[in-house]
Amino acid sequence: MESSLTEKRKLDVATQLDTPPEIATGRPSRYSGFDGQFIGESWRPGRRGKNLKDADPYTGDTIAEIALANMSDLDEAYQAAETAQPGWAESLPETREKVMLRSAEIMQTRHDEIIDWLVREAGSTRIKAEVEWQMLYGITLEAATFCRRLSGRILPINEPGKESRAYRQPIGVIGVISPWNFPIYLAHRTVGPALALGNAVVVKPSHDTPITERAFARQNLRGSRTASRFVERRDWLKQRNWPGVRAARCSRSDLVYRINFRGAANRGSGHDSSTD
Repeated sequence: MESSLTEKRKLDVATQLDTPPEIATGRPSRYSGFDGQFIGESWRPGRRGKNLKDADPYTGDTIAEIALANMSDLDEAYQAAETAQPGWAESLPETREKVMLRSAEIMQTRHDEIIDWLVREAGSTRIKAEVEWQMLYGITLEAATFCRRLSGRILPINEPGKESRAYRQPIGVIGVISPWNFPIYLAHRTVGPALALGNAVVVKPSHDTPITERAFARQNLRGSRTASRFVERRDWLKQRNWPGVRAARCSRSDLVYRINFRGAANRGSGHDSSTD
């Protein structure tokens, strides 16, 4: 039974590696439909009952309105990530490497579109946006090499006739909280290596740059829909103080093995379940 389940998981990963249309045709249509959350294999509106207005920082014009997620949406995202992660971790290094390299191909094909969103939504200059794209592309190629660099060790042991072995394994589900100033690169600096090494990821973007990071999520999903989950929720954190550290707890902490947080330590302080 376990063997057949393992084979099914591997088949699920393999069937999601068809060539994306933008690579097959070379003429991608621009991404759209950024008003939802990607949860459990589909994009859908959040169920909080409030919308986030995403504005152009230069003009103040509304770019999009995004239906925010509630705590149950977040729970579903983590549950979906937990369900997908074992099959993704069991996939061959070659399979995961191909996904990462395909993601890099899509970045090249959609270079101008990514630059445009960084300028329009994050307020980047074109020079800064180009630098961020190059860093994003570089970390994606580097992450692809991680798939084959994972290795264990045989350690010294004071027991005759015995071996002590250390194995490196994926830890499971990782939460990523990213900032607005270098939104795609600083998110992918964690997302790329985490996925390459067989983990699943739930991303919480900055509410200042939700579309830029949704475009990045769609790009990764073009490579493989298996392991990433995406949720935008402005109040999903409960804050508490530790000595010198502000730690973040999420609703399903039993499913999350690591939280990666980029930005100032006091960012988001005062946000709780009653805030907007």
